[in-house]
Amino acid sequence: MVRIKKISVAFVALLALAVAPRTAAQGGAPPAPALDRASQEQQQQTQAGADQLELMRALNLTPEQRALIAKIRRETEEQTRLDNVRVRRARRALEEAIYAETADESLIETRSREVAEAEAARARTRAGAELKVRRVLKPEQLGTFRELRRQASPGLRRRIERGRRPRP
Repeated sequence: MVRIKKISVAFVALLALAVAPRTAAQGGAPPAPALDRASQEQQQQTQAGADQLELMRALNLTPEQRALIAKIRRETEEQTRLDNVRVRRARRALEEAIYAETADESLIETRSREVAEAEAARARTRAGAELKVRRVLKPEQLGTFRELRRQASPGLRRRIERGRRPRP
């Protein structure tokens, strides 16, 4: 069961490398000190690399498939980075509007729409990249991936669905 979870985490890491930025998970958590964040990112990248290799073995990816997945990642990396920046900025602007000295409901509504639009754009980019990766997999590989994902913990599934890297 632990091995299956590790493999599932590895595939998520593989997909995350195809569509996610190389930064730590985003969201409501307060920023960690620079040194802690850097060491955490390094640790996550090291673990993701090891997990990715294990997953490639479990899925029996061919060198051609590996190359195609790497190409997909390169093609979507910049748009993904831009989408994530847009989401962070929109969230920050919404938070500033909510906690301003005087709350302006119209501005808060506008900022809420901007967050929704930014998140929708990020979801479209991620879905497009994941669809491209899916097309690279053979039916039996896709079946293996589905089974691994089905067996993943509920917390891991939520993180996958939110587009965040799994915790190491």
